[in-house]
Amino acid sequence: MAQSNFADYHSYFARRKNWWMLPDDFPKNDELVILKPIAGIVRNVHFKDVIGKDAVALGTGQVKLDGVVKQLYDAGYDGVLSWQTEGLQETEVSKKWMKQSIEYTKKLLEEVE
Repeated sequence: MAQSNFADYHSYFARRKNWWMLPDDFPKNDELVILKPIAGIVRNVHFKDVIGKDAVALGTGQVKLDGVVKQLYDAGYDGVLSWQTEGLQETEVSKKWMKQSIEYTKKLLEEVE
């Protein structure tokens, strides 16, 4: 699938038997490129931020969460943003991350409205 055809993801994925699997030539390293053409059909979002493969508090990692929320909002998404920590850190760190993540998510949602 040539990059110039990425604008027609919805019909492309609808024709695929394994529609949830990205094609080999798909730009997998940019969540905004992946989300943009399918944002209108997203029904559930698992929200997570990472540095490398390690989960961190929302807004402190490498994922462009602000752009993701904006694209979803612009596409009319009104579902849940569920998020989690990995549970590999100490309890106090998890509590701190949860508080940071809640505040960050509130801020994001206020910015798009």
